Amino acid sequence: MHKAQPGCGSARLFLAPATMGSHDFAHTEFAYSESAHKDPLMSKTRIAFVGAGNMAASLIGGLRAQGVEASLICASAPGAETRERISTEHGIEVFADNAEAVKGADVVVLAVKPQMMKSVCQALKASLEAHQLIVSVAAGI
Repeated sequence: MHKAQPGCGSARLFLAPATMGSHDFAHTEFAYSESAHKDPLMSKTRIAFVGAGNMAASLIGGLRAQGVEASLICASAPGAETRERISTEHGIEVFADNAEAVKGADVVVLAVKPQMMKSVCQALKASLEAHQLIVSVAAGI
């Protein structure tokens, strides 16, 4: 399990799978700053997931399990079935349009397949704002 590094101050958000590889992320334990869910800044941080596959669903589940409000999390997915499943399982809003999902987000998590990253980033370029923190969870990127 990963821990927040000393000297980083109060960690705002730190999630990492306990193990990697062919691990079933549905049962992954997450490292999380114990004070993060009590932190007033974290309670207002809006997080958008671009992509709603297994990795995103696992991270969203970890955030929700730690008490992050559903209203602060959203995602995007091209498939209607995926949008419905993620919305139902986690109580979050899921958009068909990536640009709509990132609008107003403080943190944008890019959770798409590596081969899709370039086209997704090019399409999002005009929608991203300077203050947004961009995080990639794509393998090898």
